[in-house]
Amino acid sequence: RTVINQDARALQKMRVMDYSVLIAIVEQDQANQEPFPPGLLPGQPFTAVEGGKRRAYYVGIIDFLQAWTISKKVAHVIKFLFAPRPISTVDPDAYAEQFVRYNNMRWIGV
Repeated sequence: RTVINQDARALQKMRVMDYSVLIAIVEQDQANQEPFPPGLLPGQPFTAVEGGKRRAYYVGIIDFLQAWTISKKVAHVIKFLFAPRPISTVDPDAYAEQFVRYNNMRWIGV
């Protein structure tokens, strides 16, 4: 959670939007004790053992880094008027808040 929150705040300060969480899962039989590849971030991968399988989870934010431009503002108005809620074309402050809130509801103890 902390890494995702920090990354979202950094992207918010850069005034960008349109990013998502990417999760990669590597699975091995529990008998295989070969170490999982290291992650790019400290503390990764997150690992778990369940049902005779070892799993490694790598979590990161991928993005298109769309700047909040006049065209994005126009798209926001059009979607606000005609699209179902929630709309994704929102300013970087609202996008970061929405992103963090959504991910905090889904990640427990990470």
